[in-house]
Amino acid sequence: FEYICVAHNGKCAERLMREADVPALHKLLKCKFGSGPPPKALMQLSSLWVCCFAVKGSLGLPFEGAFVKGSQDLCWVADNSKKMAGAGAAAEGYEAWTLVSTRPYGTANKVPQENVPKDVADRVTREMTRAFETAAGLAPGTIAPVASRVQLWGAGVPMNTYTPAPCILDAAKAAGICGDWLVDPSVQGAAISGIEMADAIKAHLDGKKENVGILDSLDGAFRAVDSPACGSFPGLPLKDATPPVFV
Repeated sequence: FEYICVAHNGKCAERLMREADVPALHKLLKCKFGSGPPPKALMQLSSLWVCCFAVKGSLGLPFEGAFVKGSQDLCWVADNSKKMAGAGAAAEGYEAWTLVSTRPYGTANKVPQENVPKDVADRVTREMTRAFETAAGLAPGTIAPVASRVQLWGAGVPMNTYTPAPCILDAAKAAGICGDWLVDPSVQGAAISGIEMADAIKAHLDGKKENVGILDSLDGAFRAVDSPACGSFPGLPLKDATPPVFV
């Protein structure tokens, strides 16, 4: 191959590039995990729980999705049945919901995501569905799942972004990085970074042998992002409902 591009982050990406002889890229892929204030020289990722469940009939709620305010457990809820336009679960008389936790809840209940203990999975499911009932004004016990699945998203959403460039290219190694953490923690941010990566590779092929986004020092290179725990939504005036507390 002529180029390598890392479209990933977290521990897996760092380990993947540890022995790849691209120290400038490897340094950028190092990260920490937590829900506290992110550093200015290192990527920080939050951990989030995601709970999916199905109920027979309908919960009767007047929305398809909502950001949750005032909850220490929940950030986002969505009725996935509405995505199917009358097909799937909705056509069979079920509603299927997805719940996303807050960062503090994810951190406080972190376990090995590859092997979530059953007792933890059961407890987290109960706590998240009960929190949903409280937030939606439903009576306790209203949500009686006929099926459910919960998973820890260990390397969830970036809490800070790299400011020097929307992608990274080591010109001498023909190796680069793209990802939402270089622009904005969102689908749009990931897409923009990928497009910028393609443009940088094209320019390199055309003879521009210059590094992109590589600094000698990372001090001050990362900026905290004030977005909901589940990610940024460009164009919507949304902020983190449970922001990190500076101590």
